[in-house]
Amino acid sequence: MPFQCPRCVIDTNVLADFHECGCLALIWQLFPGGVWIDPYVCEELKAKYSLDVQHALAHLQLPYTFTNDYEPQHYAEMQEIKTRRRALKHADISCVIQARLQQATCLSADNAVCKTCQERGIKVSQHGGILEEAVNRNLISKAQARLFFRPFSTSA
Repeated sequence: MPFQCPRCVIDTNVLADFHECGCLALIWQLFPGGVWIDPYVCEELKAKYSLDVQHALAHLQLPYTFTNDYEPQHYAEMQEIKTRRRALKHADISCVIQARLQQATCLSADNAVCKTCQERGIKVSQHGGILEEAVNRNLISKAQARLFFRPFSTSA
């Protein structure tokens, strides 16, 4: 179960979508043990959506760990993933690696990221799973979850 773990790593699409829908704080409520964001994710969000993640999270008072401190063997693993899944960007791959390193759940809507995580025994969840868990924990109602999910299901 991805939500038994108190830590997560967020990829570009989940971070952008939850920010856009105004429900980003749900992720921090579900993962009180820490949220990791790779710098490549922040760069991608700034380039693609003009979203300054660090400013947005500071404004919302949501703490996070910003890390990309990798050892040579991690870069080798990244290369192996890229060879197997050429469509994945560096930000996607680094989220997979960081989730494994932090023993965290990877939050991604990218099916290739999810499949890579599953193959490596890394907990993973997509938008619907995140919202379902928020409903299960009574953080939001089912009606709120449906409202939040509507844009996610049309953007994928």
